[in-house]
Amino acid sequence: MKKFSTKHYDRMTRRILFVSIAFPPKGDPECIQTARYSYYLSLHQEFVVDVVTSKSPTLFMPLDAALAKYINVSGQVIEIPLYESKYTNFALRKFFPGLLSKPDSKMTFHWQWKKVIKSLKVKPDIIYSRSYPLSSAIMALKLSRFYKIPWVLHLSDPWTENALHVYSDAELVYHTRMEKACFEQASLISFTSEKMASMYQQKYPAWKNKMTVFPNVYDPQLAAGATVKRSSDVVKIVYTGGLANTRTAQSFLAALDLMIKKSPHLVTALHVVFAGDMDRRNNELFKRYKFPFLEHFGLVSTDTAKQLQEEADILVVIDSKIPDANKAVFFPSKLLDYAILQKPIVAITDKGSVTEGFVVGQGGASFSHDAVEDLADWLSMYIEGKIKLSMKEIDTYFSAPKQASRLAQVFKNI
Repeated sequence: MKKFSTKHYDRMTRRILFVSIAFPPKGDPECIQTARYSYYLSLHQEFVVDVVTSKSPTLFMPLDAALAKYINVSGQVIEIPLYESKYTNFALRKFFPGLLSKPDSKMTFHWQWKKVIKSLKVKPDIIYSRSYPLSSAIMALKLSRFYKIPWVLHLSDPWTENALHVYSDAELVYHTRMEKACFEQASLISFTSEKMASMYQQKYPAWKNKMTVFPNVYDPQLAAGATVKRSSDVVKIVYTGGLANTRTAQSFLAALDLMIKKSPHLVTALHVVFAGDMDRRNNELFKRYKFPFLEHFGLVSTDTAKQLQEEADILVVIDSKIPDANKAVFFPSKLLDYAILQKPIVAITDKGSVTEGFVVGQGGASFSHDAVEDLADWLSMYIEGKIKLSMKEIDTYFSAPKQASRLAQVFKNI
């Protein structure tokens, strides 16, 4: 077995091995959450944090310079190259479709777990992993088994209970086996919402006591600046985030279309901005609805997204449509960035979803995917000044420093 160095290592300091493909300065919603947790955890000097992540460039995780400020790693940073590209993934889906679901297209990350052992200079005391992608969890599973140390597993989205993933019978067998292996090995399993945790506590009652919630968080530093005030009578509506697969702008665009047909004079009273990557289906939707007031900026940095949010009069969140209300457990991280601005939030989501509960609780408005006419009427009345929303101040429970301190206490007690 490899001998580890103890040079410059105070045994009163606990060594945390932070495992996540989604680590700054890569950019996507999970990277942003990882950035905030890792930065505020790094301020707890009783820990030395080593990081295992993927080497950049990482497919679909473009570098975001705005996230570089969150990199404050006191230990090693081990970067594992991923052997993937759009072309290889296309070929694998065509000829070996099952391979990309073991557990995902970034499976070469966990295949290389022995590289971590060879590179790591000091044996860790605790492993902390964040998924998605799920390959991060399986990398952590292998390392936890090898080092025989505690492991805190965080799942930002459900695994086998994910309503947005449709697995074949063979894929489901694999994912169920790996989910059980990870849940059994982990010392603690955390989820982003109470509803998600409850769903898994019912599924695995034997492991109920080691399940908890660590929510998505906001950075209080981002709430410090004054938001931009309206400078005209034009109402600016902003959506920041991706649109793909089952998350579509169909209901919102249809509501705008209906609103304009009922009240044509509102064409000049409205400015709608979408910022974020989108798939072919959503691109076609935007071509179909050619409103003069509608803009799509494509993929933007977190700084640009923040600026657009600050300039908005209404902020929109769109969830995927989930037929089974019990599985509407997702907690979009953008909700917190919206809420710290205390601007009106409009959600298009399922009844009973985590998103609906949060938005309505903050004082915003929520509409189901099928409530196009209700949304059209609401938008019309808001633009005409007939509706006012009074948004609440966000609960500090969701602040990154507070949750990082909770996590630090877990590491002390584990």
